Amino acid sequence: MAAHKRFIILGQPRTGTTLVVSLLNSHPAITCDGEILNPELRYFNRNILRLSRWFPDPFFLNRRHRGGTSVYGCKLLVYQLKWFESALLRLHRQGWSVVHVTRKDVLRSAFSDAIARAMKYWHRRRSEPVPGYRVDIPPRVIMAQLDKREAWSRLETRVLDRIPHTRLCYEDDLIKPEFWQAGIERVLTFLNIPSGPVSSDLVPTDDRKLREIVSNLDAIIPMIADSKWSAALDWLKTD
Repeated sequence: MAAHKRFIILGQPRTGTTLVVSLLNSHPAITCDGEILNPELRYFNRNILRLSRWFPDPFFLNRRHRGGTSVYGCKLLVYQLKWFESALLRLHRQGWSVVHVTRKDVLRSAFSDAIARAMKYWHRRRSEPVPGYRVDIPPRVIMAQLDKREAWSRLETRVLDRIPHTRLCYEDDLIKPEFWQAGIERVLTFLNIPSGPVSSDLVPTDDRKLREIVSNLDAIIPMIADSKWSAALDWLKTD
C-alpha cells in the first residue's frame, strides 16, 4: 500500500455520507474526518472559512498532515466549495481520490434534510432514543430542496464525468447494516487499501413513518403532486 493516500467523500446532505465517514474511520489504516468545511467547527474563523471555500487546497493538505495514519479522508458536501468544478478538479490533480455517495430517492433525502434542520438533530447513535416529536415544514422548503438537489446532481455529474471515482448508493450499499461491508470493500479496492472489517453505531435518525414526524404533510403533498416531482410520491402510499 502506497503511503499518504488521500480521498474525499463527496455527496449531498442526507445521502449517507456521515455513515461512510464512520465506517471508513473504523478501518485501522484510515483516518476519516467529517465536514472539514463546516463553519460550526471550532478551528474555523470567518476568514479561514471564506478562503477555504474558494481555495480549499492548502486547508485540505493541512488536515491531511494532521491525520495519524497513512490514509486520510474527509467529507465534502457539494455546496461547500464556491468554485466547485475547478476546485475539485484541482484537488484530483493533487492526488485526492473521490468516493461519491448518492441516494436514488431524492424526495426522501429532501424530507430528511428539512426534518433535521427543523429538529436541529442530525445523527443518532444506537444507544440514543428516537427524538419523538413532530415538526411543521413549510411546503416551499421541500420544493426548494428538490430544486437544489436537481441542480447539485447536474453539477456532480458534469465534474465527475472528468474524474475517476467510485460510487456508493444509499439504497444499495448503506440502508441496511448487512450491506455495509460489501460496499466499503469496493471503496477499499478503489483506494488500494487492504480489506478489513468495518462497523458503525450510527442508526437512522428517526424510524417512524413520515406522517408521524411531519404534522403538516397533507399540505405538502398537493404541491409535490402538481410538480415535476409527482412520481416521487409513490412511496408515501405505503409510508
